[in-house]
Amino acid sequence: MTRRNRPALPKWRKVVSKKHRQQQAYKHDRVDPVILKASTREIIESIIKQTEIDGINLAAKVQDPHFRFMSSYKDEQEVSLQLSEAFATVSKLIKTRDMTVAVEKSVEKRVESADEFAKRIYTVVESMKTEAELVTNISVIDLLNERGIPTFKDAKWHTSTYNNMRKRWKKLGLLPDTPK
Repeated sequence: MTRRNRPALPKWRKVVSKKHRQQQAYKHDRVDPVILKASTREIIESIIKQTEIDGINLAAKVQDPHFRFMSSYKDEQEVSLQLSEAFATVSKLIKTRDMTVAVEKSVEKRVESADEFAKRIYTVVESMKTEAELVTNISVIDLLNERGIPTFKDAKWHTSTYNNMRKRWKKLGLLPDTPK
């Protein structure tokens, strides 16, 4: 179907809000720069000294990866826009690094919690094995489920979850390594 043959979009589809256009621009890093009545040197000094230009605190604004600025001086517009792009790139890198650090900390906490749970459940399983004279993994799994003792993720025990727990016990040094 050619462009001419396509039916016209309904009016409600053509109307796009200003907010939507801004979100799309941010999404694709096509942001209209704020034009400042200052030279590039004045802009840099304003950022360093954390002062305002045209009522804008540039030191705070350049931390937003979607903020762009440009000097109103014709011969400095390109340089000031490149400087703005550089600030945006650095800001994105910092945000990405901060997210990576946050994710790593979250993973560390989860692993710590899982290790603590493994240590607690090990003592429970060992006492159950002794008390009920259990030998097989299936019998341990059945007894754990009968007694309503949940897994780390608050679910029922299955062969795979029990085997994964045994691997964790070995990693923690609670079970001796068995030769294959």
